[in-house]
Amino acid sequence: MQDDNTAILNDSPERAELPGVIELLKSRWPEAVLVIAFQACLFMLGSHMFGMSASFDSTKEDAPFAMLPDGWAFMIGFGVIIFLVVSEMLRLGFIRTALIGGCKQREPIELLKTGRYFFWRMIRFRLIYELVVFAVWFVLLTVLASFLAGSSEPDNLPAWMARSGLFLACMILMKPWLLMPAIIVAVNCNVIESFRSLKRYRLMANRSIIALFMVWILIQVFFVIGLEPADSEGSAGVQYFTMGIWAIVLSTLNLAVTLAAVLFVANTLKEKSELGGLEIDA
Repeated sequence: MQDDNTAILNDSPERAELPGVIELLKSRWPEAVLVIAFQACLFMLGSHMFGMSASFDSTKEDAPFAMLPDGWAFMIGFGVIIFLVVSEMLRLGFIRTALIGGCKQREPIELLKTGRYFFWRMIRFRLIYELVVFAVWFVLLTVLASFLAGSSEPDNLPAWMARSGLFLACMILMKPWLLMPAIIVAVNCNVIESFRSLKRYRLMANRSIIALFMVWILIQVFFVIGLEPADSEGSAGVQYFTMGIWAIVLSTLNLAVTLAAVLFVANTLKEKSELGGLEIDA
């Protein structure tokens, strides 16, 4: 196991995590493909259901969900939740086993068993983080509306300006987004402890992770969110294909940037001789 970790924990002062990420994805490509596929399908499913909900009109017989028999809407929602849980546990299990086992391949059931230890902590973090992002975004939109658009109403801003505000909000909160989940997985701690330990890490010194994060956010904010609903069956096929490509790209970038952040945390702790207690209690 030590030999496996040698391939991903970099001893050089530059601490370039991206080569370790590439090595992990290459060595454990079956698991990586599984995780990326689940994440991409979840993204596609969520986008489709959001579009259907946004266009819902109960007064129309052909409205989305209107023709579903009683109970089917609940079953579909329950299935989506199960899919989300499995997808997230696979992702967390892959990241954790990459840290403690390096390039050694694991079975999917082992990824699920490992990921379940971090699932609820990650859910709590995401709920808090999304609320903070929304608050920062709203403040930025209000400021932009006041100084640039001559209005105090954020709703009057053009779409590109609203997306720019969202991108800026994500960049402002980049360090907690990248490092708090990585600390939770690497150190096996809770959300509060991960927040308190943020000051230990100098993320700005690692430009590769920042660049990867910026690309990931840019694609989400300016490309995926900007996709318009299709008007015909032919264009719908093209839209789903395009959305599928974006979903795969986003899922791959998400896994890569998360792995890079975890390796960054592990390398920082290794330098301080604090990388210990990583085994999961059964």
